[in-house]
Amino acid sequence: MHKLGHCGGDVKLQKIIASHLEIRECFGHEEDDAGSHIADFKRYTELRGKH
Repeated sequence: MHKLGHCGGDVKLQKIIASHLEIRECFGHEEDDAGSHIADFKRYTELRGKH
């Protein structure tokens, strides 16, 4: 959603998406990463967290 521009810079929405992905990863429910959207979002949130 972030890469497609659906977050519109909304930090709360970005945190919700990141939390959802983290929970799914913990329980082994990784989605197919069509177009690398999930990997790009994770990279983006990791970079933002380091600033």
